[in-house]
Amino acid sequence: MPNEPNVLKNDIEVQPVQRSRVLHSSDLLPNIIKDRNIDGIILQTGLIANIPDGSSHVKAYFATDENKLYIFNNVSETWKSITLT
Repeated sequence: MPNEPNVLKNDIEVQPVQRSRVLHSSDLLPNIIKDRNIDGIILQTGLIANIPDGSSHVKAYFATDENKLYIFNNVSETWKSITLT
């Protein structure tokens, strides 16, 4: 059996944990991350012409050309929108 250092016996030096800053979404360049997950819902952005058909994992879509937020309604199987100003 090889002679391995044991932390409990103080054979190796314990290194302190270095704290680092948590990344914020503003730290990332635009369009690096396409989708955002909010409580299990994927929010995607783009032009209204590219809105998904509702069969994918995307259930929230922000149309950048209209400033509208669309939410997919699973009951009626349609997109419902609200205009944001």
